[in-house]
Amino acid sequence: MPLIDRVLVLVGATGGLGRVVAGLASAHGARVVLVGTDRGRLDGVAAERGLADGRWLPVVADVADPAGARAVIGAGTDAFGRVDALLHMVGGWVGGTAVADIDPADIGAMIDGHLWSTFHLIQAALPGMLERGYGRIVAVSSPYAVEPGPRGAPTRSARRRRTRCCARWPARWPTPVSP
Repeated sequence: MPLIDRVLVLVGATGGLGRVVAGLASAHGARVVLVGTDRGRLDGVAAERGLADGRWLPVVADVADPAGARAVIGAGTDAFGRVDALLHMVGGWVGGTAVADIDPADIGAMIDGHLWSTFHLIQAALPGMLERGYGRIVAVSSPYAVEPGPRGAPTRSARRRRTRCCARWPARWPTPVSP
């Protein structure tokens, strides 16, 4: 996908991968919407990566919440006229804990951070992409989505597998399927 003047929403923009993608996308002419939970860290990414004024937008939101996801896509659309690509790079792994010692609240937080944020963002972005006949959705996952590893196996593999499935769904069935 040529990036000149494309509008990319980068969710998880303050993480290691998000920082790199923000810099590379901007260097190749994209306008970027940096999404995270801390405005200072988003500003730091923009400064560190040399993002040009008027070519990037910081958005602080809880994307595990449907209203937060809609606000992100709305902000990108309001600022740049559309959203061409959604890149979901959210982290938030609580690993290294024995299965018997895992707090169910930690599992819930990981599911919210991965599954629900992916779902709500896709649901917010997809209608505009379908209307324009163009769009890309990328959800960064992990090899643990396919094959559990020794540390955090049930938690990490389950949430990543759900994220992968959620991201593939609109590619196969972007519009309603009649019976």
